Amino acid sequence: AKPDDALSAACMTLLQTIEAIKPRFYQVLNENGIFTAASIVSRSAGDARGTDVQSLEKLSQELQSLAQHDYDPLFGAGFEDFLVTFMMSLAALATAANTLHGWLKYDENELAKINALSSCRAAWSILLYETLDHAALRGHREEILALGHRNSFLLQQASAHYALACALLARRRALAAQVVNTDKVDRFTSRLAARTMPRRRGVKDGVQRHRLLSAPTPGGTTVFYDTIPQLAKQALYAIHDPYGAVSARMLAQLARAAKVNGYDAILCHCPSDQANKLDALFVPSLGLGFVTANTWHPMLFADQKSIHASRFMEMQALEKDRRALRFQKRLAGELIEKACAAQTEAKAVHDELEAYYIAAVDFEAVDRVRSRLEEELFGK
Repeated sequence: AKPDDALSAACMTLLQTIEAIKPRFYQVLNENGIFTAASIVSRSAGDARGTDVQSLEKLSQELQSLAQHDYDPLFGAGFEDFLVTFMMSLAALATAANTLHGWLKYDENELAKINALSSCRAAWSILLYETLDHAALRGHREEILALGHRNSFLLQQASAHYALACALLARRRALAAQVVNTDKVDRFTSRLAARTMPRRRGVKDGVQRHRLLSAPTPGGTTVFYDTIPQLAKQALYAIHDPYGAVSARMLAQLARAAKVNGYDAILCHCPSDQANKLDALFVPSLGLGFVTANTWHPMLFADQKSIHASRFMEMQALEKDRRALRFQKRLAGELIEKACAAQTEAKAVHDELEAYYIAAVDFEAVDRVRSRLEEELFGK
């Protein structure tokens, strides 16, 4: 077989492996919460695999093996290697496929620029490494390693607590969804969309940007309340929904209407279920906003227009689940508090760890590196 044939076969095998394992990848992401993303990016960005036949085959085998492990948030194995290997597999597949088909080509000038920037990046890393007092760091090796392990443990614990809280909140929302009059919600939302985001003919679909308006953070749940009046200067609708079933459906429909009617919008996802639930929607060009109000982010703006989810629900039908709903809310709240507390402690440990590195940095040497690279890149 020709070398290209072998590489093409290895690419196809890796692609099939990725497709087969993709549901498992998303499952692990959802189970372990939002704290995984930074770890994945930071580790996979600095790591790379070859794109020859043997490297691609090895990646495929590693993925298949890692996908078989139990990654339960509390009692399972660490999930980072699986997620990082998945991300590296995507990068390796894209690079190998481009090698085969030449989808992404550069002219000689562009290629020279890319190579120059890569050289500068490598030089930056090497030169900054040399600004550290490695003897001083080695003198505190045990303390540094212990703090690093402690920091990782606390972040994993925070992720586990939050993943469990997310599962409880999703179950609570599912229970409430059973008593929602969806036809009534859809009719109301359709009228609301028509009134606030009039249909425009001959326009392209609006662009949607995705953000978070709130999240569990060190010190407690953070809500960016200042952002709301800046984006919703003309009209703000607060959907009071303690369960999230009505608001999720309503906001998804409003987001679709904004897109179809050609309005650019900012979609703020619920941190507990980023894939399936919105917490807020903003249309900056209209000064329009829709937000969810609940225990974790109450909305008390003076000029807001309130929509109460209870008007779309058969509340009496929830009575049989009342005890379960209260228990789920209380336990989810406790778990979120624990997640925030673990982050707070992790931040303190990180600061303690960082102090060793700050003490070991020659900042005058860092300034010299910066000046040298500025001269090389910009001719300053």
